Amino acid sequence: MGECVGIPERWGRAACLHATERIQIPGASSCAEVAVGHRLDGRGRCGRHERACGRSRQNGDHADQAFPSLHWLSMGHISWFKFVEFLLLNGRMRVRLLGPIEVDDGGRSLDVGPPQQRAVLAALAVDVGRVVGVSTLVDRVWGEAAPTGARSALHAHLTRNRQMLGERASVVRRSGGYLLDLDPDAVDVHRLARLFGQARELKRPNAERVDLLTQAFALWRGEPLPGLTTPWAERMRAGWCQLRIEVAIAWAQAKMRADDAAEVVSPLNELVAEHPLVEPLIAAYMHALYLAGRPAEALACFAVARQRLANELGTEPGPQLRELYLALLRGGVEAPQAPSPQPGGECQLRAPIADFVGRTEALNELLIVLRGNGLASVQGMGGVGKTELAVLAANRVRDAFPDGVVVINLRGVSAAQALRELGLHGDDEETLQRRYCGQLSGRRVLVFADDASDAAQVRPLIPPQGSALLVTSRQRFTLPGMTIVHLGPFSEAESVTFLKTICRRVPDEHAHPIVKACGFLPLAIRVSGSVLSNNPALSVADYAAALADQRQRLAHLRDPDDTQLDVAASLGLSYSNLDEPSRSVLRQLGVFAGHFSTELAKEVVESSDDTLHVLLRRNLIEYHPEPGRWRLHDLVRDLARHHLQDTGEWERAMWRYAYASLRIVKTVEQRHRSGDDTLLAALAKFDAERSHVDAARHWAAEHAGTEAADRLLVAEATATFGLIGFMRYDRRHEIAPAVERALAAARRLGDVQGEALMLNRLGQLHLDLGDHSQAIVHFGHQLALLETAADAMGQARALNNLGISYLAVGKPNRAVPLHQRQLGLVREMGDLRGEAMALCNLGQARVSLGQADLGLHDLTSALIIARKLDDRYGECAVLHNMGRAKLAAGDPVQAEMLMEQALGHAREMGDRHSESKILSDLAHAMLSLDRLAAAVTAGERALALARDLDCRDAESQALSALSAAQPLSHEAKPFRHRAL
Repeated sequence: MGECVGIPERWGRAACLHATERIQIPGASSCAEVAVGHRLDGRGRCGRHERACGRSRQNGDHADQAFPSLHWLSMGHISWFKFVEFLLLNGRMRVRLLGPIEVDDGGRSLDVGPPQQRAVLAALAVDVGRVVGVSTLVDRVWGEAAPTGARSALHAHLTRNRQMLGERASVVRRSGGYLLDLDPDAVDVHRLARLFGQARELKRPNAERVDLLTQAFALWRGEPLPGLTTPWAERMRAGWCQLRIEVAIAWAQAKMRADDAAEVVSPLNELVAEHPLVEPLIAAYMHALYLAGRPAEALACFAVARQRLANELGTEPGPQLRELYLALLRGGVEAPQAPSPQPGGECQLRAPIADFVGRTEALNELLIVLRGNGLASVQGMGGVGKTELAVLAANRVRDAFPDGVVVINLRGVSAAQALRELGLHGDDEETLQRRYCGQLSGRRVLVFADDASDAAQVRPLIPPQGSALLVTSRQRFTLPGMTIVHLGPFSEAESVTFLKTICRRVPDEHAHPIVKACGFLPLAIRVSGSVLSNNPALSVADYAAALADQRQRLAHLRDPDDTQLDVAASLGLSYSNLDEPSRSVLRQLGVFAGHFSTELAKEVVESSDDTLHVLLRRNLIEYHPEPGRWRLHDLVRDLARHHLQDTGEWERAMWRYAYASLRIVKTVEQRHRSGDDTLLAALAKFDAERSHVDAARHWAAEHAGTEAADRLLVAEATATFGLIGFMRYDRRHEIAPAVERALAAARRLGDVQGEALMLNRLGQLHLDLGDHSQAIVHFGHQLALLETAADAMGQARALNNLGISYLAVGKPNRAVPLHQRQLGLVREMGDLRGEAMALCNLGQARVSLGQADLGLHDLTSALIIARKLDDRYGECAVLHNMGRAKLAAGDPVQAEMLMEQALGHAREMGDRHSESKILSDLAHAMLSLDRLAAAVTAGERALALARDLDCRDAESQALSALSAAQPLSHEAKPFRHRAL
């Protein structure tokens, strides 16, 4: 058995290390036999091993002599505190966020990678052991500046973190997100919270309190999350800084009670320099200076603080500083009293719900503000869980308010009425407010005001210094010094956890559809769980199916035995509090199928401009600044539609919505055709409005047969299934019925142009589906109609598609004259875009006919025109055909280069049909270059795309490419028989 080693007193309670086992310490050349836990007396002796320790001291031995392998400690390579910390954690992995982000694996510092990888680790570590949603991670790492590929980048960083952590900790995929599977105490932020919480226990001896707070205070290493500038990182930094101040004050007070005031002066001096306006910190510093025998400096500190508060905040020191200053002048200041149970004032607060889920970040923010005697407001839509969060936060901090917790229900009352209900008397609000502040002066009270309507109602309830105010409201408002916690719906993972907590019999396959139907709204999820729990005979599958029907969803989101569990009633309260013009706008917004632009809202909703902002302040609508889009929560939309139908406004609003959606899509297509927008910009606009286009089409289909609906069907199909629409509706068999309905409508109307266009669309669909003969029939009928109508532009389109169809069935001799006729027509009209298309397809047909030189000349001319027009789609097609021509001419190197360029354009546009076909031809080029593995990879990717798109033409080409590799590669054998 080895000797005991005294730990320097500057690290808190003295202790000894007693040898019991051999541990390898990082950086040491050999193992040391050590253990932790025996208290030393005031003279540095160990009570349990006094003889051994005493003998060691009498012989003049030192720690490094008792333990030769620890000699490097006394050389300054590692501090005693770090050594003790290592022994306590015994080589465990630790994640440090309170300073530069670090990971320590048993004393070995790991490479935590670039800033974004560190940010992802921090975003997981803050909620260690809990699932963090993907969208939440993206928000924490990038904030509003998230790039387009943020999710892909996130997955890459998660993979790197998983590799970096190894087997000691893991990043685990869970439903709805990821979690860091690690002991929370291994993350310094959570360790700090645990130590501080234990230290605040009232019955804990002061010596233990000093120990715990010393450990907690030492965890801080510098500014947390350096380099991270997202709003989430800023909130975390601010919260942890506040927590550090609270820990420092508690530590200093505990040390002063242990007659160690001199030990805390220097650390507090540094903190006060960092936070010169935090009065409780200044008070602790003044107190320590006085007890350390430096009263003049304590008084000077007050003078400096008073001047700084006046200059920067325009205020005088608060009661705590003033009373301490007067006590210092009297000379009667003693060590701070230990916290002790007090009878305190009345607490009107109910207990928090037992099944509370999530909201960790919001709760921590509230706790920090309230413990600092601040003002906090939880705001959000009805049913989002504001009151439950506030009740939990108030219960967590009630020990900090010994004079009581006052609960005020502000629904439907004025501030004056609320103050009178507290027993105050006065003729006006100003008098009541003065008496309210007088009652709370000199006391520490938490005021919890639930369901406030606006700032004017809350302002008179702001308590004097020393007390705190916690408010909930469905409306957005701010007051000076108030921290706003805006609460949104749960994440999907939190929603599923909450539902299963309420009703355990809900399986995963039904839990996810149910919470999605609830819009992840906590109240709706609680209602669903209660309904299922209270009625075991109700099938979970049947209930999930009922919620999927938007027309009846609100009727199923109520518990018939509990009036508090009624989603429609909760949301209806917000609706009823609006004036009629605002209610009218909200009703009309119910027609929108998804998020929408201000431009579209102006087209559909009467008098929408100002009212949108009113609804935003009432938390009845959301606004996302980055894309500039508005959105109704799904259940708010259900409520709006219900009221719209009740008022008889539904059909009129839907017609406005349908025609507005059509106009936007036509504008997008026209801008691209005229060159006002690039193709990528036009595609982005189409993507943004697609949900509304689909909704308009379905609405018109329901009213097919009426002249208005038939005209809408034809116009919508004409606009939607043009170039841009065909690139976006890539599952052809799914849109064929819509085109067929539009064709029938055009024929009912006698609309020859509309009929020709729909025949063109149907021909294109059949061409992609591999039904070339049917495509030729449709294009032939289209051409005949347009020749009768003498429509040159339409004839050019029909000739183009007819030529492509003949080429697809191996008849280039039929295709060439058709494209030559097309070229003559577009040149007569001066249509450059049409000329590029005609030359592109004519060139391809000539190459297939064996006229390679003529074909390449046509293709080169087409490329020049496409680039002149900045026609990305046309350029992609020409490059692809040029690559085919080069491959046919025996030049696979040039072919590969051209096809790679075409592939880049297709991917940039999101044109998966073109991507599949280019990859198939690229595979042939790679085979010619003996790059077998690359060819198989390209062919397999082409096949996967084609099958996902249900495009048989592209699938056939992909199978052909893979079968070509069959004699050379065993990987392609399964594909040969499918291509034959």
